[in-house]
Amino acid sequence: MYDPTLGRIQLPTQEATTDTKWLTSVLRHEYVHALLHDRLGASSNALPTWLNEGLAMQLAGDAWPELDQAMQGDVKVIPLNYLEGPWGALPTNAATLAYLEANSATHYMIERWGMARVDELLNAFKAKASVATALQNNLFVSYEQFHRQWLERFEQKRT
Repeated sequence: MYDPTLGRIQLPTQEATTDTKWLTSVLRHEYVHALLHDRLGASSNALPTWLNEGLAMQLAGDAWPELDQAMQGDVKVIPLNYLEGPWGALPTNAATLAYLEANSATHYMIERWGMARVDELLNAFKAKASVATALQNNLFVSYEQFHRQWLERFEQKRT
């Protein structure tokens, strides 16, 4: 896991030596977190967790089979604004759903507006804009509109 205080990626050594595919996937994912933290610096807390995790998943490019399985189950969506802060206290099933939503919402954002707009969004977070302000000023939709449009796409992909 990436530790912004120490500025390094820390991995459990037992799993790292037995499963190189897992190690490669985790390193890519955590490296994206490190790059985002480096890019945003002191403003890295302004980046909502759902977008931070979603970018790490999208840019690392690794498959998450457990998310595909979760898509097939009964999904009660957690509103994205509830997923802006830390996820440490989420129960396991809610954490899986949070990652599923983060990945899906970020994929939708990149697909709909492109990485150049996402880059502008990161600049807004670096300037400590709120999520609502950053979305409105860079994607030209309100947070509510983004959430609604993403949910429509999310539900289409589930059926």
